[in-house]
Amino acid sequence: MGDLFVVVINAMLYVVLFVLTLQLNRKIGVSEILLSIYVVVAFFCVIHFLESPSAWNLSLFNLVYLFLVFCIFFVPVMSDEKNEVKECPLIYYSIYKKVGWLYIIMSLYSCVVYIPQVYLALTNPNWAEIYEEAHDVIEGNIYTKLANLFFHLRYLGMILFFSFLTRKEEKKLFVVLMGVSAFLPVVLVAMLQASRGGMVALAISIALSFRMFSPAVPRNVVRSMYKLALVIIPLMVVYFIAVSVSRFEEAKQGDFDSAESSYVMYLGESMLYFDDGVMNGVTEYAEGGYLFDIPEKISQIKGDHFGVHFMTFIGCLYLDFGPYGTLIYALLVAAYWRLFMQKKRKGIPELFFLLTYLMYLFNGVFVMGYGYGMQWIEAIFIYIALRVAELIYRKIYKVEEDELGVESAKLLS
Repeated sequence: MGDLFVVVINAMLYVVLFVLTLQLNRKIGVSEILLSIYVVVAFFCVIHFLESPSAWNLSLFNLVYLFLVFCIFFVPVMSDEKNEVKECPLIYYSIYKKVGWLYIIMSLYSCVVYIPQVYLALTNPNWAEIYEEAHDVIEGNIYTKLANLFFHLRYLGMILFFSFLTRKEEKKLFVVLMGVSAFLPVVLVAMLQASRGGMVALAISIALSFRMFSPAVPRNVVRSMYKLALVIIPLMVVYFIAVSVSRFEEAKQGDFDSAESSYVMYLGESMLYFDDGVMNGVTEYAEGGYLFDIPEKISQIKGDHFGVHFMTFIGCLYLDFGPYGTLIYALLVAAYWRLFMQKKRKGIPELFFLLTYLMYLFNGVFVMGYGYGMQWIEAIFIYIALRVAELIYRKIYKVEEDELGVESAKLLS
């Protein structure tokens, strides 16, 4: 009964945080969407615990530590007022129109590579076999490797799509191409890998981006997107059912006896394994080896017993830096984002970086893979490159940023 009390209290902590966030913002916005995922996972932890209560040795202190460190990461982006885009952010219109076309070309190339592979996959009803073979196909094909370059820019493409969507004067054909380019390759790769997580991540990134931009998007477009969602969501449900039944009912993979048990474990294991698997056992740490996938550093970890299960992004940090290092790391990151969110004007680079952070928090409710630090280095590089391009633009046209509006940038181009 003691451990049950622990997991119930853990779930209540996230519920209370959700209620406080909702009272602060008085609407379902970016923060509420992100936090609702943590509430769902916390409740599934209760369900997962009840399936085998004797298998766990839980500590309330560990889960409170997890919650408090998460709050440190979350509070800087808690206010939807600071997350929202109130007007078209395309201050440097001519730059991002060119970037948009380059992105479309890259995405269409990816689609040309993926579509034949997805077609072959769809003719094979065994999704479990597709899942097993997917990584070999992706790693072994040079054309697919080139196509995968798209994924390093996918959040930028999403931000560009919604940014152009806010501009009433934009040609509809270009906006449609941006939308297809931002979403279709991700869908194709998820299907190619028989992945459910990829589809969920795409859906969450769309939801977060939409809520970020919805104040600036024309009302008729917002209504159209809601109608489109009513068509897409049932298709996603059908896909989830088909993949789940094939992968887990037929294959009986690993710890899963059924599709239902796979959902419970995926959604309900990360916080439990952080408590009893990471924080309950680890005594020696990787010192950044997990962050940058350094095998000799990873081998230094001692005392962990989470196996191959999820453990949250805070668990990943804990493996690297321990309890005090993780707390210091969180405080430094929060201090940066507190300053970042105070910017009055957020252009494309800032919005791209913000979406990257929000998706890091979302993915982190489950786990981050080895070497995820490289993803942040790439994001920082893209952010700096975009800011440098804007600076060069201002120097060429001899204007200050405050003088640039959407229409003035259009005229200068």
